[in-house]
Amino acid sequence: MCLCGSFFLCSTASAQVIISSQTNWRESINENSLATPSEAGSDLTSVIETTTDFNLLNIQNVANTTNWKVSISRQDINWPSAFTLQVRRNSSGLACAGCSGLNLAKSPSSYLTIVPLETDFIFGTGEVTGIELQFKLSGLSLTVEANSYSTNVVYTLYGD
Repeated sequence: MCLCGSFFLCSTASAQVIISSQTNWRESINENSLATPSEAGSDLTSVIETTTDFNLLNIQNVANTTNWKVSISRQDINWPSAFTLQVRRNSSGLACAGCSGLNLAKSPSSYLTIVPLETDFIFGTGEVTGIELQFKLSGLSLTVEANSYSTNVVYTLYGD
């Protein structure tokens, strides 16, 4: 079984951009992925997580934007319903000089499930770079057919 995820960027205005440091997350599931490798009948470890700083987001060309938000969604290519993909923000990034940066009260650091519909993810004012993101995939099991599975994660920036 091979799992792939791609990260795409969208913007509502050509001057405002989101830059993602990662374009792919690829995991190969094999005998080393068993929960108890030496035990017959052992299932897979059901959860895979990236490192805490796996992906860095930069929100740029919004220095004069007083309120922006980034929504997140996924576009499935071949994705089983048993899988749950989540993301969390692990840092507040670095705000530009004179910028307020992330609104931490509205941008929690707990895991958010990424679904096909847009979900509000992070909020801020002005440019912010180096926002650390971590991903978690759960639902892995030997009951899921061996195949190559893929989905795209889409970030959409909205600003005033």
